[in-house]
Amino acid sequence: MGKVREKEPDFILQLGDFCYGDRESDELMRVWDGFPGKKFHVLGNHDMDKVSKSEMVKYLGMPGRYYRFMSGGFEFVVLDSNNIRLEEGKYMDYDRGNYFKFPEGRGYIDDEQVSWLENVLKESDKPIIIFSHQGLAEGVGTKNQDVIKGIIYEHNRLNPECPVAIFFEGHHHVDRLTIEGGIHHHWVNSASYHWVGEEYGKMADYRDPLFAFVTMTKSGEVLIEGKDSTFIAPTPKDRGYPKADEVTASIANRRFDWKSR
Repeated sequence: MGKVREKEPDFILQLGDFCYGDRESDELMRVWDGFPGKKFHVLGNHDMDKVSKSEMVKYLGMPGRYYRFMSGGFEFVVLDSNNIRLEEGKYMDYDRGNYFKFPEGRGYIDDEQVSWLENVLKESDKPIIIFSHQGLAEGVGTKNQDVIKGIIYEHNRLNPECPVAIFFEGHHHVDRLTIEGGIHHHWVNSASYHWVGEEYGKMADYRDPLFAFVTMTKSGEVLIEGKDSTFIAPTPKDRGYPKADEVTASIANRRFDWKSR
């Protein structure tokens, strides 16, 4: 938290899989709450491994499982993709690890939230930044992402000066920036590890915790100041992980224009 205090950002935000919402999480929350400024949370799937979604929302002090806030001339939208779609079309919250039982039905943004997002975009007169644990880029992450993309693309077509500009996600534990449909998708690396799977030893831990500072201007500039670390041995390559060349123990420094399409 020392680096954060030195930087004095307008707010801090974590992209999910933060803690379990139990007594063992209290120490982490004390560190988090040590930042005196504004703090925001995004729900991740593992946040509901031991508690219900409503319990986690309360534990983290969130205004809701999805919400919006303003800062620095931007509108920020937090989404919740931790929903299970049942065969009859109804939705069920992630709750104490129940999503493991529904591999095909998990990872949805529910209808209530879709309608809310449509209204937020209609009302907004500012550039919009979206945060969600599960992303929309390259066909991975949120299961009903085509619906969400359709809403966003239509909004951007009608509002080129106040578009959805950047989508931040943290589910995949990789460091990547892609552009799809005119939206910059920043895949933010995990703070601590990459999951290589049971066959390759589960977690490949980073030697140092990762984080990034993001600076944005309404004129279009985005500056990401990341952090480099290394894997603790045995590394993914040492383990024979087939995607070892695609994963890093870092968040790269980047500079781009969110207005560029």
